[in-house]
Amino acid sequence: MTTSAIKILLIEDEFILGMDIADTLTAEGYRVVGVAEDYTTALELFQAHTPDLVLCDVQIQGPYDGIGVIRRLSAIRSFPVIYLTAFTDTVTFNNAKETRPAAYLVKPYQLSTLRTSIELALHRFTEETIEAGTPDEEVPEHEVTLGRDSILRIDEVIFIKKDGRFIKIQLTDIICIIAEGNYVMIKLATTRYLLRLSLGMFLEKVNYSRLVRTHRSYAVNVTKVDNFTESEVMILDQTYPISRQYRDDFLRSFMIR
Repeated sequence: MTTSAIKILLIEDEFILGMDIADTLTAEGYRVVGVAEDYTTALELFQAHTPDLVLCDVQIQGPYDGIGVIRRLSAIRSFPVIYLTAFTDTVTFNNAKETRPAAYLVKPYQLSTLRTSIELALHRFTEETIEAGTPDEEVPEHEVTLGRDSILRIDEVIFIKKDGRFIKIQLTDIICIIAEGNYVMIKLATTRYLLRLSLGMFLEKVNYSRLVRTHRSYAVNVTKVDNFTESEVMILDQTYPISRQYRDDFLRSFMIR
């Protein structure tokens, strides 16, 4: 498979409840990498599967509560977290707030609320990652909106919205991008996706140096190229045009000795 659903680590020490939440998330198209009941299991799953997001019950058994587990996982790398809790007291909330969660959901909660919280958590985490790379730039406050053609990026991964859900695509798996009227087609080895964007806008949003424009209607992943001439490039037995206007940019993407 060239794409995969968003990977979620669930930290919940009530077995039946944990399985119920995991089944619900799986039915919604997410990939639950595991259900951890304590810090040791959470750490093993976190390191083995590199989840995109963590759902964590605040009150779990063991040497560390949910907040303590998140503090220790956050020391390894940054990630968005959503707390699930039955507690609404100020002390618990303030302790949780110190770990900068994306959301704090009080049980019972609606599935639609959880789904929206997951999407916003990923979006905000991406925004914060981008801002962290440009700390001197002042970013105005704005309302977060996720349109059907939103593109999110974390490292070598993008998320595109399809049927109300964000689908993960590895940038390294993309073969080419093809303009089709007001749309672009993202072509992978076995899958294709359509987005209502111009080719130029898509390349600007994704900002991936390996995707290089070869024609007004085509951009290819140069790491996938099998061979090329001055007028065309071949990838997996398919040819794509190289126009004179973009030929130099295409050649510059290779290290010429």
